[in-house]
Amino acid sequence: METQREFDVVLYGATGFTGKQAALYYAANVPRTQTRWALAGRSLDKLELLRKQLGDGFEDLPLLCADSHDSQALRAMTARCQVVQTTVGPYARYGEELVKACIETGTDYVDITGETPWVRHLIDSYHAQAQAAGVRIVNFCGVDSVPSDLGAFLLASVARSKGDMLGPVQGLFNLRGGGLNGGTLASALNMLESGQLALAQKPFLLNPGSEQDRIGPIDQKSVNWNADFWVWTTPFVMAPVNTRVVRRSEALYRLAGMPYGPDFKYDEAMWMDELLPAASLGIAGTSLLMDEVVKLPAVLKLLKQYGPKPGEGPSEAVMNRSNMSVWFSARTRGGHTLKASFFAEGDPGNRVTVKLLSESALTLVHARHELPSEFGGGILTPATALGQPLITRLRAAGIKIDVKP
Repeated sequence: METQREFDVVLYGATGFTGKQAALYYAANVPRTQTRWALAGRSLDKLELLRKQLGDGFEDLPLLCADSHDSQALRAMTARCQVVQTTVGPYARYGEELVKACIETGTDYVDITGETPWVRHLIDSYHAQAQAAGVRIVNFCGVDSVPSDLGAFLLASVARSKGDMLGPVQGLFNLRGGGLNGGTLASALNMLESGQLALAQKPFLLNPGSEQDRIGPIDQKSVNWNADFWVWTTPFVMAPVNTRVVRRSEALYRLAGMPYGPDFKYDEAMWMDELLPAASLGIAGTSLLMDEVVKLPAVLKLLKQYGPKPGEGPSEAVMNRSNMSVWFSARTRGGHTLKASFFAEGDPGNRVTVKLLSESALTLVHARHELPSEFGGGILTPATALGQPLITRLRAAGIKIDVKP
């Protein structure tokens, strides 16, 4: 990749709900004297309105126009920057031309997709090309699946430093508050309507080559007891995404000669809060029923009609009074127990996701020479593309990531 381009980061999809939050994050936290960034999207009028909303000092912020299906415009845009940070979903519908443009122009890419079947398609179609071009295409850079992926990666690193290796690892999510935005709902509905939900259930869907067809662990479907944290756990609706990402990271590190451990396994659930048992059971019930209920035409119609539309999302008050934590427990091959934790303030699906995505892009810009050398390009995960440098940036940005050997 060229070391000097006009922009370090282009925020593509800046006028959508999540894209606007990303623009506000950059305006508040990323000085333009240190990082050259620009806004991009389909509508110049909407981009100009957003620029005004950013306030004083941003009157000359560059604006770029490109439609997600205009390959020529996308190539022109990506050729001007080191990294594209995109919030334009559903990615299966709007993302492929941008990925192709990034590979063709030698530009790194980060997104917040949770659409595992689409990423499987990217792996099959573009992984080798991205490797050859030295381009990092980094999917899953939001709450799905940075906490899970970095948690397992960090525990593997700690075990390795002690001459040990990981066995089973479990992640427990505790999400307080927050809300759904229209873009996330649109991506979920697109995957349901495309008939790819069955494919998404494959436990090793994102693993390399023939590993994707392995028979493996089944996602938790009931309320279980966790003896390590002494809590009841319920099925977590995003586990079918996060676990597949962690398994891909483990497989890529293993093939690169840095295995997590021959007995490594990863599964995930939701922490049942003692103060909110009814809500926790409700989440469990939702997870258990969702696979079948949401497929019903009447339910899909209601979600489309009454759910948030693209560009809509929770209020500022709701996003500000939310937080999330993830707790990890690991057994090592040597018989030891390791624990790690991840804590962030703000709405998980919006505030935290925007911070994770933005810091992922900034890691590619400012920590390029510290990135995992085993993975100079390809369809990658946060742990394989960004690893420890991303952990360092997230800690500096106020996210608490701790490990207890």
